[in-house]
Amino acid sequence: MKKFHQLRTEGADSLATARLTAERVAAHRPAVLLATMLLMPAIAHAQVVSGGTSPTTILDNIATFILGPFGEVIAVLAIIGIGIAFMIGRAGLGLIGGVIGGLVLIFGASYLVTTFVGAGG
Repeated sequence: MKKFHQLRTEGADSLATARLTAERVAAHRPAVLLATMLLMPAIAHAQVVSGGTSPTTILDNIATFILGPFGEVIAVLAIIGIGIAFMIGRAGLGLIGGVIGGLVLIFGASYLVTTFVGAGG
């Protein structure tokens, strides 16, 4: 019974502490909101873009990101995952072929498009 009373007292203390913290945060919320609203335009206008960015540049950056080191790490993790699944009997040759075929299409996409469409410029 003594242990129950001790746990109940600790729980009440924790609840009181949480309540005081919530009240303290709520008291400062309007000031934080006002400061955020006042500083946000300054932060947003701090970036200067000369001439704008074309959609082609944006898409090229996305493709470079996916086909760069990030994409290579994802491909390695996919191959590791499919290897582990095959090792424990959860994947068949069809799934392995699908993953390998997908990786070939992803990383060969630039070459395939250049081959089909031709080098623009």
